[in-house]
Amino acid sequence: MPFGMPNGPSLALELLHASLERSGTASTIHQYEGAFARHIGLDLYIALSGGQPGPEKLAGEWVFAQLAAPWRRPELDARYLDRILIRSDHRLREGLLFAREVATQFVESVAQELASSNAHVVGFSSVFQQTTASVAVARRLKSLKAEAIVVLGGANCEGPMGLHLARAFDCFDYVVSGEGEIALPKLMNHLNKRRFESARIPGVYSRRDLAYTGPAESVRSLDDLPHVSFRQYAENHGNDDIASSLGLRIPFETSRGCWWGEKHHCIFCGLNGSQMTFRRKSNERIRLELANLSLTFPDAEFAATDNILDLDILRSGALDSFSGRSIYFEVKANLKRSDVAELRSRRIMRVQLGIESLSTVCLKALDKGTSGLKNVEALKWCKEYGISVDWNLLIEIPKTERVDFLAQVGLMPALHHLSPPHSLCSLRIDRFSPLFDQPERFGLRNLVPSPAYEFVFDLPPDHLKGIAYFFTADEVPDPAESTYPVLQKALEIWQDEHESSFLFSVDLQGITWVFDSRAAGVVKMIRVEGLERDVLDASQKTINISRCLDLAQQEKVNEAIDSLLENKFLVREGDHIVSVVIPAGTHYPGADMLDALMVHMAEHARTQIREKRNE
Repeated sequence: MPFGMPNGPSLALELLHASLERSGTASTIHQYEGAFARHIGLDLYIALSGGQPGPEKLAGEWVFAQLAAPWRRPELDARYLDRILIRSDHRLREGLLFAREVATQFVESVAQELASSNAHVVGFSSVFQQTTASVAVARRLKSLKAEAIVVLGGANCEGPMGLHLARAFDCFDYVVSGEGEIALPKLMNHLNKRRFESARIPGVYSRRDLAYTGPAESVRSLDDLPHVSFRQYAENHGNDDIASSLGLRIPFETSRGCWWGEKHHCIFCGLNGSQMTFRRKSNERIRLELANLSLTFPDAEFAATDNILDLDILRSGALDSFSGRSIYFEVKANLKRSDVAELRSRRIMRVQLGIESLSTVCLKALDKGTSGLKNVEALKWCKEYGISVDWNLLIEIPKTERVDFLAQVGLMPALHHLSPPHSLCSLRIDRFSPLFDQPERFGLRNLVPSPAYEFVFDLPPDHLKGIAYFFTADEVPDPAESTYPVLQKALEIWQDEHESSFLFSVDLQGITWVFDSRAAGVVKMIRVEGLERDVLDASQKTINISRCLDLAQQEKVNEAIDSLLENKFLVREGDHIVSVVIPAGTHYPGADMLDALMVHMAEHARTQIREKRNE
């Protein structure tokens, strides 16, 4: 259902399909993301599926809200547009209004197709902004085919959210809360035997019995999961125009849960729900799956659904069998240079780095287990090995001060050659996160669902609180608030100048030449030698300044460091420094940078020749 990504199959649906098949129940997968994208236009669909103008604003849910909840008061639409989207781009507002106009036709078409099939059970999977679309189609399906049994599952049904969705929307006969690979086949076994009571299957809520049944049984060993092939997707969407336009994306998983979250739960993360326990597939299973899938889809980008990459999987060679184009992983940012080299060798060409901040104080407040300069290191090494980086910069972090954000503003001009953050993001209160579970620890009071929920669902307060994933709290004074416009401006400059910026070094006969275009694209060639060169080499990874005292007397070391800081070849936090100059190598600088550099050097040489001739 909208607004899932339209350019690839669903791993969740494929796993459920394979689990049902293994238990003797035939099933067919239907994906309608692409169909709705064609209705409203791909650009608008991608914006909404990507969470614009902010996931907590529920723009995608609003599109189908009236069809999902016909009891909604008409005046709520104007309030939603005026209060929730007040700062949004007018084109997005116009797009949402258009999407809502065509939603009725889309829902009718999908419901008619499902009603005309011979399926006696129809299941919907809801992740993030897929709830109202699922409800709308389920309601219409029930009106066309009253005997159809309708089941809802997915991440939006985790924990109490599933129970409250079952209570709020009577179009669902059953709601599965938690992992479905065990619970759904058990439910289908009951239904196939005409036993319409859920028999208290853990994690399954029935319209006949809305009592809490406990969490769904989890798969203990991921090697016990059925193998996935995405055969139906390949047959039905083999020549899909959207996948061709955006690039086909094939999901896969090597693990579930979070190995870092088991030790230190990042305060804003609610992704794991009740399933934080880390489980991973064996190396043999990973090799087999990647070998088979990359042969079937050789031109696709493979996207891991893991919370964060387990570095043991990377270092063990479990990914060696992959023969496709590239892999996308979410990765913890405290990487070694050798780890980044491994990423490149395993064709992991794009990562989401869990950076969140360039301030160690902010990172400690977030319980990230790393430092600001370590994050700079990770960005530098990813640039050195030609790996694209996705990340956002967080603000409104509890227990931080103005100085913690102004320090990041000061760092940014030195980093223009590295991947900039996509945006400045306010810290959200997500269900299942420590911010949600322990609000008093962070000075938060009176947690309530984000305002958009009331305007989208128009349900009683207890239901809204039960189905909501995003929450807000009473406003508290933020001592850093005045710095955010300054930070935003610095970020925008970074984004604007990134494409024309490079910073790399070449060693020639004991002299280091640094080529720098970060200053508005103006190329400088700077000679670095002697003690400055030694300090630059020593600080390729984060070091304490005291370690440089082995190189020379403190006064001389301080002069060298000051010179390197003035040229923005180093960045400093407290007593620690790290070089941001990238040694020229196999992957950096790229051919386009070298071409630009040659043009500059040729022009520089011509200028010098002219000046000599004029003397």
